[in-house]
Amino acid sequence: MERHIVWSFTDAFLRSRGSDDHESTAIIKAQFMSLWDGLATDHDCQVLIMGATNRPNDVDPAFRRRMPCMFRIGLPVSNYIQPG
Repeated sequence: MERHIVWSFTDAFLRSRGSDDHESTAIIKAQFMSLWDGLATDHDCQVLIMGATNRPNDVDPAFRRRMPCMFRIGLPVSNYIQPG
């Protein structure tokens, strides 16, 4: 059985940590990272985790290291020609 975890605005939750972070925010991030490191599945289950952001440089480097791969998707290109 396959499980999916998908969220948008990854940078809002997992932005780079700093000295100005509120204590509760730092605790939540630390707990999340700890649980991420302990993520395990049985042989019949796979977990696919996808995060999306338009600000990849704002995402905590520790989180980015845990993602096995990253894909950059550019802005869409319009082939529409406006009538003149």
